[in-house]
Amino acid sequence: MNELREKSELELKRLRELVDINLQIFSRFSGKEPDKIEKIALAALLHSFYNGIENIFRCVVNEFSEELPQGAHWHQQLLNSMASSNKKRKAVITEQLKNSLKENLAFRHTFRSIYALEIEWSKMEQLAKSMPAVFKEFKKEFEAFLR
Repeated sequence: MNELREKSELELKRLRELVDINLQIFSRFSGKEPDKIEKIALAALLHSFYNGIENIFRCVVNEFSEELPQGAHWHQQLLNSMASSNKKRKAVITEQLKNSLKENLAFRHTFRSIYALEIEWSKMEQLAKSMPAVFKEFKKEFEAFLR
């Protein structure tokens, strides 16, 4: 578990940095819709945010000698598996957090599939606003898992 702790500590630090940048961007346009550059920056942060969480999930899989899911829906399967216990480990996150993270995963897929200029604020606003709270909950649940 020491290797998992070390790797996840670095990922959590990076996630915290993303959250801090997110808050800085929000402070620039408070109350009005962000401009294109701010939207693209927030979209890239959301993309990186879920990547970081998924990196931690992959570390869990490696730590417990589990197999990484395969196929077209492996990202969703990995997320689902983290909310379930198995013979080797307890659940990493709650069902409620899994449902929140599903939205982040869906956005990441969208971000990878379209031009950044096509990103609609209405589709990402709530995710961007909730990033600090989602991070706080993820960190709390993950640290509980490590205990």
